[in-house]
Amino acid sequence: AEADARTIMAAMTLSHIAKGSQVAAEILDAQMDQYLKLAHVHEIIYSRDYSRYLLALASTGTGVTNIFHELLDPHGPFSISTRLIPEKLFLTSYKDLNLYFEANFKDEKLLGILENSGNGHIAKEIALKKAQQTPNIKELVDNLHSVKGLKFNSPVFNPGDNYVVNEGSMAIVICKKDHKENVANA
Repeated sequence: AEADARTIMAAMTLSHIAKGSQVAAEILDAQMDQYLKLAHVHEIIYSRDYSRYLLALASTGTGVTNIFHELLDPHGPFSISTRLIPEKLFLTSYKDLNLYFEANFKDEKLLGILENSGNGHIAKEIALKKAQQTPNIKELVDNLHSVKGLKFNSPVFNPGDNYVVNEGSMAIVICKKDHKENVANA
């Protein structure tokens, strides 16, 4: 509890000193995450929960823990990462994005989409500006409610071919660690 309290205090201090900066934090007790969310921390690592989950998977004997180990091993050949999506692929289908990856990145496999990616504070400001670009009051109120309910850095794995890739999304990929090109530059 003391370690989590120090983490929360540091996150709150950072949110006041460097508003809008990207902050990641690790906590042991998942029930304390509400305080990190209040401090605008969107990258929360739940150490104890992850350990429990891996132990439960290990008891099944399915080898899934070996998969996690390989992907998280800093010296392993593969990792899960995110890639920028070219603007031309926003508002197209997941199938189109998958075809783009197959054609341009042979050493990467598209796993899904990270919705509303990046810094939540900045993304919310952009979404608010877009939401306010209507003269219709009912539509404006609806837009503002949708901005309030945005969930940032939300992964959607294998969403299906017809899924529409929205602006502000990133691609979730599995890739070779020595193959780190940025999709936006392609």
